[in-house]
Amino acid sequence: MNPRREPLLWLQLVGLGAIPLELLLVLVLLAASDPGRFPLLEWLLVWGLGAVAPSVLFWLKPPDPFSLLLVQAPGSKRRPEQQNITAIPLGLPFKLLLASGTLLLLPLLLWLDRTSVLATSFALIPRANRLTSLLLCAPVLALMVWQWQQLVQATWLLIGQPKAPDSGGDAQQPQARLCLGLPWMQLRELEPGQGLPAPPAQAIVEPKESIQLVVPDTEPALGPEITDVAFTPIEKSEGAGPSESAPVAIEPEEATKQDQGTHLDDPIG
Repeated sequence: MNPRREPLLWLQLVGLGAIPLELLLVLVLLAASDPGRFPLLEWLLVWGLGAVAPSVLFWLKPPDPFSLLLVQAPGSKRRPEQQNITAIPLGLPFKLLLASGTLLLLPLLLWLDRTSVLATSFALIPRANRLTSLLLCAPVLALMVWQWQQLVQATWLLIGQPKAPDSGGDAQQPQARLCLGLPWMQLRELEPGQGLPAPPAQAIVEPKESIQLVVPDTEPALGPEITDVAFTPIEKSEGAGPSESAPVAIEPEEATKQDQGTHLDDPIG
């Protein structure tokens, strides 16, 4: 059992920010009325109706931690962990801690009534009767008592380590809980990392082998160069048809010999 996974317990902590607004509402409700002849009796009357009476009811039937006053988690669809949390017994010291909020409301009510004179221009109901203003403050005090008990109970479940009741046959029956609101609240259990998108899987790309062509810087030799080439005409043979003489390549040494023989055969003129 891990109470920290229950989202409704975390929502109960919102009541810590709503209590100052409710005290301000009591201030503007009392701002339009003047204190009567017996102000102490009036304070005790409002405190008894708005704080003491709800505290007695919550002592007999503690508020259900899965109730938000207007909506609640349906009892037939609760998970086993939620049922174990609801069945946790509340000892006498814890009940006294819950009732301590009721005692704190009496000095707060006295201070708000005395300070309401400074907020006459911000009165919520101008020219209201004293009894009407006091009766309107009673349900606001009851709401603060409810939120105080839910806030303390949720903090105890989230921070402390309460033990679930034994499942044996001789175990005591769980104490009845006061569960207010419509059975419309149904939230999933919180999980570590819930709601965070999973990182995308990166595809492994294998490197492809690249084929490179190596071109040599120097061109290969094409063989020995022929520098001196001599061409000799070929005489036509008798009976041959008209044909042109084809050039014949002669080596350089043979060409020099032929040139020397030609000079020797020439007559001296």
